[in-house]
Amino acid sequence: MLTFPDKARITSIHNAARAAAPLVLAELSKRHTQLVFVALDDARLAEMEAGLGFVLPAAEILQLPAWDCLPYDRAPPNAALVSQRLACFTALASDQSPAERPRILLTTVNSWMQRTPPESYFRDASLTLKAGDQTSPARIAEFLEANGFLRSGTVREYGEYAIRGGIMDIFAEAGQLPARLDFFGDELEKIRLFDSLSQRSLEETNQLVLRPAAEFRLTAEVIAGFRTRYLELFGGGAARDPVYEAVSAGQIPTGLEHYLPLLHDQLALPEDWLAGWPVILDNDALAALHQRSDRIAEFFAERQLVEDAAQPWRPVPQDLAFRSPQEIESLITQPGVIQLNNFDPPAGQQAVLDLGCSVSPVFAGEQGAGGSPSQAAAAEIARQLPQTRVLLTAASKGAVDKLADLVGAHLPQPVRQITDFAAAEPGQVSACLWPMQSGFCLPGLMVLSEQDIFGARIARAGSRRRRAEDFLREVSSLETGELVVHIEHGIGRYEGLETIQSGGADHDCLRLVYADGDRLFLPVENIDLLSRYGRESAEAVLDRLGGVGWQARKARIKGRIREMADQLMQIAARRSLASSEKLVVPAGSYDEFCARFGFEE
Repeated sequence: MLTFPDKARITSIHNAARAAAPLVLAELSKRHTQLVFVALDDARLAEMEAGLGFVLPAAEILQLPAWDCLPYDRAPPNAALVSQRLACFTALASDQSPAERPRILLTTVNSWMQRTPPESYFRDASLTLKAGDQTSPARIAEFLEANGFLRSGTVREYGEYAIRGGIMDIFAEAGQLPARLDFFGDELEKIRLFDSLSQRSLEETNQLVLRPAAEFRLTAEVIAGFRTRYLELFGGGAARDPVYEAVSAGQIPTGLEHYLPLLHDQLALPEDWLAGWPVILDNDALAALHQRSDRIAEFFAERQLVEDAAQPWRPVPQDLAFRSPQEIESLITQPGVIQLNNFDPPAGQQAVLDLGCSVSPVFAGEQGAGGSPSQAAAAEIARQLPQTRVLLTAASKGAVDKLADLVGAHLPQPVRQITDFAAAEPGQVSACLWPMQSGFCLPGLMVLSEQDIFGARIARAGSRRRRAEDFLREVSSLETGELVVHIEHGIGRYEGLETIQSGGADHDCLRLVYADGDRLFLPVENIDLLSRYGRESAEAVLDRLGGVGWQARKARIKGRIREMADQLMQIAARRSLASSEKLVVPAGSYDEFCARFGFEE
């Protein structure tokens, strides 16, 4: 199947299908306990994570995603992504010894382009708390303040903490529940998770790991350095900029992350953290790095063209915040960098490995002996056995079951379902959970995806169901009298669940009360039409069921959105649309703009 030379230097691997990359990393992990894989994008990163979970389940997987905001934008990156990046940085900085099991860092082209805080920023920047520890809220608060957390009266968002007597609430990790610490004197008695909406305590947990809340800290030293660098870059007149004034006052303006080069003495590149780690570049990753660099340059030029005298947002030079084009070119000459390619190796080139991987056959639309793609696939599998091990892959457990049943019905032996690659044996057909768009063939191995056999996989609509499941979990925490908002009828009061009879059958419904005592019974299968009312109940007035008040408020909000859209388009009209043509959108031409460019309201 896959066998790499023991000590030979490898700079590129050719005829490497995208789906085979997890097997390549698994083989390389026999030579190196620590590896980096640079994926094309976030979707490819998720695909690699799933593949490695099947091919190399013992490996420790770290993820370093990129910010999800545009370069030089005013919008900050998503808090969950920042939290994931910080967890990765902290793990790398706290443990530099070779791992006993393979450790693989998955990142993306966009992330590989970003400069990062230096490793020293994260060294000794984590604190692990356990029940029974001798510590105090004041000591923990000192750590939190030094690492970018904000004190608030009630903890509702990531990066906040609160102290109320012997109780301390901390929202330490985005995407997870915040933690409530109960103290008796200087002893940490309990650590419980709690719901940030209801503020109700939930189950206990064994420990809590605290990490920095941002990739910068606004200490007095950092503020002084920021002020100096800001004026050196933009001149003395920039001292009146809102960003400069906010940071000088110790405040964190929205989007300050885009000024990261001015908040550190010097930034690093990701590979500065990873000395001795071989770097595997995804198929076409080098070209994608150059394309990303060109796009960043365009964003920088556009930001310079847009002048906002009231709220200036000055872009930091590209080479300070991102990898330069010269640094991209130097990647291919760095030792330990391996490029994956789809094409044949050039003749006579040294340090090149030919994987000999080919694209798997496609049976979608074929008419086999019985007229079905599954029978055509089974016939090809029968020709490959017993010399070849065959894997049938799908992206969900239900699809794996379907694939095993439909293809296995035309084989002399049943299809086994396996959970890791080691269980796949020569001469057998196995089905597994391994998401991929198309399969591949290696000597002794044939991998067929669900798409290879049945065509493009139909997207299963799950957002509505997940929304309903999320709300069902919320219903258990709702109390009689709490307010909810119906998308068509507005603000009502939840009065519990009730079973009513309709059409000769019982239906579970949510009972909602509106103004004048009007009631609405909403079937539980339609609860995606509801959302919680996010303000204090005392401030709310119930809407009249069937009235026009709620619809009028929605119309006013839509009107304001249209006004904002017109203002934004006036700003966008000053920019070039990637050509010499200038787009001029007069005020009030919202509908004409949408019609011209095919947008829908």
